[in-house]
Amino acid sequence: MNRMTSHSPGGSGRDPRWWRTLIVCGMILLLGAALIAVVFSTEPVAERAGATRQTPMLVEVITVTRGDHHPEIVAMGTVEAAEDVTLRPRVRGEVIERSAAFTPGGFVAAGETLVRLDPADYENVLQQRRSDLSQAMADLELELGRQNVAQRDYELLGEDLAARNEALVLREPQLLAARARVEAARAAVRQAELDLQRTRVTAPFAAHVLSREVNLGSQVAAGDPLGRLVGLDAYWVVATVPRDRLRWLEL
Repeated sequence: MNRMTSHSPGGSGRDPRWWRTLIVCGMILLLGAALIAVVFSTEPVAERAGATRQTPMLVEVITVTRGDHHPEIVAMGTVEAAEDVTLRPRVRGEVIERSAAFTPGGFVAAGETLVRLDPADYENVLQQRRSDLSQAMADLELELGRQNVAQRDYELLGEDLAARNEALVLREPQLLAARARVEAARAAVRQAELDLQRTRVTAPFAAHVLSREVNLGSQVAAGDPLGRLVGLDAYWVVATVPRDRLRWLEL
């Protein structure tokens, strides 16, 4: 048989368990607030130590004096020889002689013969040019004799000719041609002598040998490289100077 509970219309008959729940919740909230207060009150506080430590500044005191001073400029660069040349022959031929100093790393004196080419062909050419000169000079002598004969014949003729015809009678054009052949033969001899001298390749200055391109028996043509030399007397320093230091340089 079911028990029937009656409630009054005004709500005065509420369940007492509801009040107990409310009281328990309030106590829990109070207890939590108390615990939080205790935690915050007992938390350690961080302190700054040594951050504002005062130390004296070390300074150096000097007495300033006025005068002329030379600034020191530090720059990086390379050292280059003032004289740098690649030896090249002016005539062709076979290398028949080479100086022992003409080797990479060697040192040679100014005017020292480094390479000598076979001079046989150039000696033959020189002999031929000298023969041509002798022949031209003999022809000139013969022409001078012919001109003397023509001069006497013209005087015996006793006639006055125009300047053009007189020059032809006296063989002046032939004499000029003979003299021109002599001068040409002399120039050919001088050229043959130069070619013979150029079979010897000498050092143009006191130098250090950087490289050598030929050996005994090498066949070289005019303009072929024989080796590279750099001078010993003067050097250049090619340096890169910072722009803010240029004002201290006199250019």
